[in-house]
This record gives sequence, structure tokens and C-alpha cells, in this order.
Amino acid sequence: MLPRIDDGSKDWEESLELCEKGFRNGLEEIILTPHLMDFSKADHLIEKRDQLTEKLIEKLKMSEEASALKLYKGFEVFASEEILTTSELKKLTLNGTKYILVEFNPSLKYVSFVIDSLEAVERQGLTMIMAHVERYQFTQKDHEFVNYLLDKGVLFQVNADSILGDWGQKAQRLAVDMLDQNMVHFMASDAHNTMRNNNMNVTLKEISRFITDLQITDIVETNAKSILADGMLNDIQRGMLR
Repeated sequence: MLPRIDDGSKDWEESLELCEKGFRNGLEEIILTPHLMDFSKADHLIEKRDQLTEKLIEKLKMSEEASALKLYKGFEVFASEEILTTSELKKLTLNGTKYILVEFNPSLKYVSFVIDSLEAVERQGLTMIMAHVERYQFTQKDHEFVNYLLDKGVLFQVNADSILGDWGQKAQRLAVDMLDQNMVHFMASDAHNTMRNNNMNVTLKEISRFITDLQITDIVETNAKSILADGMLNDIQRGMLR
């Protein structure tokens, strides 16, 4: 949602439009997660993100629709080889908490790298949230590995547009199956720009057909508030994939 920092919005007008549409879709709080692809540029990106976030907060105060929207700082960290050696993951977490949002190469073939990355995150006292878990080849093909990651304490985020089929049948099927087994901790809009827009209301209506209102509340509200407060998620019964 921040302009000109990654593949997100192109200008302030588009950023404000995204915020206002998010607010109309029921969002009251948003964690801004620009992509961090190169660890050597982390300090520069942190400074740029912080400056852009403060400016967006000021612009939102003048919005007729979304002045009450609260913004928080984070990153979506790409798991390159550098994640195994850097000692500074803490400064890349969500809202300065112990939770870090990590994405992997969609075509990654070797799950050993995922395990190594998880161990690197845990060594720094952090908890991994796997971004758009439904979109990876290794999760689509190896459901036992998804079960293993859940047992190891990885938290799973799915994207709203995947549930609607925008990322193909395999991603949609895995997202729906994980929701059905109560294995999803968070749902994200993945709203990058006005071409990849916010469709949370449509998705919530869709998933209400096969999961409970309590599950939905956990996914879109309770769990998110817990991580913003640097707390623990509720320990509830979760299923497993077959």
C-alpha cells in the first residue's frame, strides 16, 4: 500500500484509494508489509518504510472515509540464503513483535531450505508466519510437510484472492482444505495496488459457507490483535491435511 517502495501502489492517490477500499471492506487496522528482497538494503528500506508510513498516516487524517484506519509497520521478508546468516531479523518483524512474515520462492523444490529458514528464525527467538502458504509448489504437493510445519509452530497466512480462485485451482484447493481443517491463522487481502485489489468481504461471504463464525473471527480479528500485542494465539484444536 505504500507508494514506490516495491510492486505496490504507484502514488499517494492510489495508496489512499487502497486504504479507503480496505476500510469499506471492514478493515480497521492494517499491517503494512512491503517486500524485503535484499537483506543488505534492510536499513535503507526500514527508513523509507517508516517515512512513507508516517506520511500516509497524515494523509489518512484528511480522508472522509478512512481517517479512523490504524496502520502498523512490518515487512514481507523473502527467504533468500541470507536469512540463514543474518543476525538482524528482529528489526524486520511485524510491529516490532516476535512475529515475522516470511515468503518463499513459489517454485522451491527443496523443503530442507524451509526447515533451515525456520530454524534460523527460531534461533533469534522469533515465530514464523508463512505468507500465502497455499501458493507454493512444496505445500501443494506435500501435505505431510504442511502438517509437519504446523506441528513445529509455523503460523499460516492465506490470501483472500486465492480462496476465490485467482491463483489457480491448486492454490484454491489447498487454501480451502486448510480452512476446513482449521489450519489457517490469518487471512490477508494481499492488496498491492488497484489491479490487485481488496476483496475481503466477498471472501468472507464465501468461507462462511463451510467454516464457523468463531473460526472467521479468529482468522481475521482475534489472532491479528494477538500478534500486534506481541501475545500468544489461542491454543485451539486444529486438524491435518491428508
